[in-house]
Amino acid sequence: MNIRFTIFQTEWGYFGLAGVENRLYAVVLPQKNAEKTEKLLSAKVLRYGNYMLEYDKTLFSVLKKQIIDYFSGKKVNFDYSGIAFPQEHLLGFSGSVLQRCIDIKYGETKTYGELALAAGSAKAFRAAGGVLSRNILPLIIPCHRVIRADGSIGGFSADGGAALKARMLELEAENR
Repeated sequence: MNIRFTIFQTEWGYFGLAGVENRLYAVVLPQKNAEKTEKLLSAKVLRYGNYMLEYDKTLFSVLKKQIIDYFSGKKVNFDYSGIAFPQEHLLGFSGSVLQRCIDIKYGETKTYGELALAAGSAKAFRAAGGVLSRNILPLIIPCHRVIRADGSIGGFSADGGAALKARMLELEAENR
């Protein structure tokens, strides 16, 4: 089986999506060039097995437009209809954390503790942070909207690190 992918330009750089039919398997946040985006997508897809990537310009066209709008500064609450997430990422406490993260609206933030409480385990804020550090769908599952209890932004394991997280939060704050 091949996994399809698309790479497209946003105002912040080249963004990548990979999936099969309506199932979204990987996201790469904006990079300086398409080659690096494809390399990072390929590495993420290898987590699922030894699949080949096949380019598909039309893949996730609605989501692609929303992402382009997001990085151009438009307020976007992603439409998840028609998109399926890998089921193995939506099970147990981890799945509950990711589901609660999806509920965080544009321009809002929650703390790791608030997210853990919403996911059913108030004291598991470090575990919630660990779940988010393994989020394969950053921006789509908006882990950048989760901050520390003291108001600092905390970590961000996606390419671009905490500086990119801060920039995304600033973009959303400016366009509430």
